[in-house]
Amino acid sequence: MTAPTTSIVLASPPLQGSSAGHRHEYRDAQHRSAVRAGSRASSGRPTQRDADSLYRHILAVEPKHISSLYNAGLIGVQIGRPDVAADMISKAVALNNDVPEWQYNLGLALHALGRVNDAVAHYRQADRTQSRTMPRPT
Repeated sequence: MTAPTTSIVLASPPLQGSSAGHRHEYRDAQHRSAVRAGSRASSGRPTQRDADSLYRHILAVEPKHISSLYNAGLIGVQIGRPDVAADMISKAVALNNDVPEWQYNLGLALHALGRVNDAVAHYRQADRTQSRTMPRPT
């Protein structure tokens, strides 16, 4: 069975528990640079290494920077490293499991690793989360 394909999107949700002052501004500026580099990577330019390097720099300073964890995982998906993707995205999901795209992309990485049962569990969680967070028609 092959993993379903999907477009992945670099995400930058609101920061939780972030520091104040210069360190916060520097880290956020680095994150924006990494998002731009990763976005260019999606268009075929060879910038995934640049984005990955920036995310890892941010994570060295703040290991629980949720956007950097998730986006470093997406780079793992893009470069064919599902082990890296699963590790990074699972850390982001552990910090916030209410983002359906994160659950789904974790499922893709796990599926690529042959962990089909785990992948299915995350696909289902993505579906449940999306059902909970979608606006209901009135």
